[in-house]
Amino acid sequence: MPDDEKTKELVTLFKDIHDSLRKSGLQLDFAFKKATAIGTQTEYSPDELLVFEAFTSRFERTVDILTQQAYKAIIALEREGRSGMTFIDRVNLMEKLRLCEKAEDVIRLRDLRNVIAHEYKIEELAEVFDDTLKLTPMLLLLISNVTDYRNSRVDQVE
Repeated sequence: MPDDEKTKELVTLFKDIHDSLRKSGLQLDFAFKKATAIGTQTEYSPDELLVFEAFTSRFERTVDILTQQAYKAIIALEREGRSGMTFIDRVNLMEKLRLCEKAEDVIRLRDLRNVIAHEYKIEELAEVFDDTLKLTPMLLLLISNVTDYRNSRVDQVE
């Protein structure tokens, strides 16, 4: 990584984004544990729905921070970006940089995030909740990968 003023600005930005991602991941993990204790059901009590609504909301927010902020900042730091880079281009680059095992995994997270954001139907509750429970460990691992990137590549710049 070059040691110039632009890089220092990008490092500061990335660290701020990483801190937000890490905090969001901690909140997600807390909600994940609560939701896991309830499990997937065909019907939910109002209290159980509150837990799952908070859980899916945190999942959605965390996916956004990871894919729309952290990955973009990493691309800028690596000087790999280009104008018009699509989401698919970005996740393929994350696979190349070994920040995700398979780009398709990140695409699955983003697809589920979109279902959550666009108000899934009440009939789809159990499926959405079940998918969110299944994909959360992968999301938490991807956050860990970004932390490893920070520790091995970014913190060396200072």
